[in-house]
Amino acid sequence: MKKIIVMATLVLLGKAFAASPDDVNLTKYDFEKWEKAYTISLKYDNLGVVESAIYCVVRLKCAFPNTHFRMLNEMVYALSLTGKTHQIRYKANIASLYMNNPELMDRLNEEDLQDGPDLWAMLVKNIYPIPITI
Repeated sequence: MKKIIVMATLVLLGKAFAASPDDVNLTKYDFEKWEKAYTISLKYDNLGVVESAIYCVVRLKCAFPNTHFRMLNEMVYALSLTGKTHQIRYKANIASLYMNNPELMDRLNEEDLQDGPDLWAMLVKNIYPIPITI
């Protein structure tokens, strides 16, 4: 059963990336499907799935900045406080900052959000552009 849920979630996540703000056929139902898929992923036992879902939520919000994803905002914020690992809490904290501050989201574009080892460091640098010295 878990495999079916994971596969369904991955299919929905893939469809989310295939869409763009220019798509005129997007409906409220599409956003509800994505929100449901990401909600399942954010609650998943596999920590890699949770980390990936946090990244996907940031990409979704970047692609659709004027859409309010209330449930996802709440879940990501909760993960920033109670995530099982420090990586999940760190990434959820950064994601929550972006999701709740439109001026930060305005600084991003799709090229910035290519997943890789430097993604989260780049997002933090975007929040605090002034170098901090100790």
